Amino acid sequence: MTSRTYLYFHANNEFDAHAIETLIAQQHLVVLINPADNLSVQFTQLPQFKFNDTVQVELSNALSDFIDQRAEQSPLHVIHAVNNIDERAVTTDTAAGFAITRHLNQGFQAMKALADGFRVYGGNLVFLMQSDTLNYQHSATSSVCNHAQNAFMMTLAREYQGTGFTANSFVLPMMAADTKQAKKRKRELKGGVLGARPLVSSYQEITRYITDFVTTNSLLNGQCIAFTPCLEMKL
Repeated sequence: MTSRTYLYFHANNEFDAHAIETLIAQQHLVVLINPADNLSVQFTQLPQFKFNDTVQVELSNALSDFIDQRAEQSPLHVIHAVNNIDERAVTTDTAAGFAITRHLNQGFQAMKALADGFRVYGGNLVFLMQSDTLNYQHSATSSVCNHAQNAFMMTLAREYQGTGFTANSFVLPMMAADTKQAKKRKRELKGGVLGARPLVSSYQEITRYITDFVTTNSLLNGQCIAFTPCLEMKL
């Protein structure tokens, strides 16, 4: 298996931890960009870059130089995790709006540092996002960041046309830690008109699909891809 470099943005939850552990086990280099504090501590052995929402020239140059060195040795791929910001108070609390803006700006500053590397070396970028129709299962909703990141993804896809770099997004389905838990959770869900229950995938299945996609995709660009069943997963 070819060793690859994965840039993992905003890792913050159990699924991200599983995906990172899987990539490490496969002998890939994982670079964490703006990880949550708990995952930063869990993966102290990995290179980490932490941006705030302002321009940081030295940090941007350090990340750009790091990518230049790695891209000459292995293909470059980027996974942007689902955000974990509670947006329920966005219309009533200015702090919620500031949190969203800060989160998006942090990602934007890091992307700017990587811009030239993307154009020169190519690769694949995948934004992971949570379905609006599944927000009822979570304590936090994420519609604003979802749609902002999806628009950013389409802008990147347009900017990098013809360079060998692609940007797409995946709307994640309901998930469980393993196959056994996925089956149990599916049995607990209410069936539709014909009795069929929504898909519940294991972390392993989704991680495998995403990594297979970023290592093989060269045609799809600027697409928001929903896992089945489509009606459950659309933004």
